[in-house]
Amino acid sequence: MNVNFGSHIVSPAASTQHFIPFTGGSREVSIVIKAIELIRQRACSNDLCNIYFKVLDNKRTFEEIYIDENVWINYRTQPFRGNEPPWQGQTALDGKIVSGGKEYDIAIHSSSFFLRKSLPEPKQVEEIAAIIVHEMAHVAGAPNLGPQAEQALIHCGFLAQYDSTISG
Repeated sequence: MNVNFGSHIVSPAASTQHFIPFTGGSREVSIVIKAIELIRQRACSNDLCNIYFKVLDNKRTFEEIYIDENVWINYRTQPFRGNEPPWQGQTALDGKIVSGGKEYDIAIHSSSFFLRKSLPEPKQVEEIAAIIVHEMAHVAGAPNLGPQAEQALIHCGFLAQYDSTISG
């Protein structure tokens, strides 16, 4: 898994959804880097997490997706339109084929950081990490509708961030 600082060209679907690189030195970059480390600590060697991911449609463990160089975390600032739900994160599932497999683009929306700005930094990091884990479940094959992506939080060390009302 990589963070897009500008060296990655997003997939066509991600491009139309305004996925962009993170800008260096921003508060968001610091939080995302810490979130990725927290995910590594809580989820990569977590047997329950790896088993949960393995039963999703793409049959890959959490750790396999975490170490996949073709999974990219991007930023999204595009305002939501009309009835579009206020997503915290998104995954473009049209991944383009690259050497070594299929490429996936995940985006964390700017509102995810803004809505958590008043929280202490460790709590912000946990919340952003949970969004990334949820989006990684979509990479693993969790459908866009239904509870499977959010339920990944229960199995991967982010129970406090689990929200049973989130579907998709």
